[in-house]
Amino acid sequence: MDASSVGIIVSIVTVVTLIGNLAVLGAALAVAILCTRRRLCLPAAWLLFGAAALAFAAGLASRLFYQMGYAWFVNAWGQAGADAIGLGLEAFDFAALVLIGVAILLFRPARTAAIPEGEVAHG
Repeated sequence: MDASSVGIIVSIVTVVTLIGNLAVLGAALAVAILCTRRRLCLPAAWLLFGAAALAFAAGLASRLFYQMGYAWFVNAWGQAGADAIGLGLEAFDFAALVLIGVAILLFRPARTAAIPEGEVAHG
């Protein structure tokens, strides 16, 4: 493969990743809005949206850093400095994903209707 075909593949992967990240962000926003309207698990819903927004920002910053700014940082701060910045961005992305997991775990199942006294629930 020559350099131009690799560049095209990288561009396609970048666009597909961006579309996927925007879809996750949109789904998290939809969940937050629906939970707000129904008054269900408000902190968990908005934490999920905030964490998805942080994950989107971290992923975008990481992609921009590696595609556009990595060579500049290597020249300015050396290989170790550029790698430290990249590691910091990846740690930020990981922290956002952990927050998404925490937000999902905070959701409680919907309350079921109580069975009136004397009735038997048939499954």
